Amino acid sequence: MTYLVTGATGALGSAVAHRLHREGKALRVFIRNPDRFRRLLPDVAGSAESVVGDILDKAKMKEATAGAKFIFH
Repeated sequence: MTYLVTGATGALGSAVAHRLHREGKALRVFIRNPDRFRRLLPDVAGSAESVVGDILDKAKMKEATAGAKFIFH
């Protein structure tokens, strides 16, 4: 099962991403700035799938949500 976290570099999104990572979940993050993501969450960045884009971009959201069982926004 894939878990998607949008805004994974924000306060709430990063906490959720850390928790899911610690639990060993298959994690995908939807982020705008991959450098910031790697800097703020280096442990998660090493194993999470990343989709880079803006949440207002319908095509990118479709890509990010494809196959996700759970979405944390």
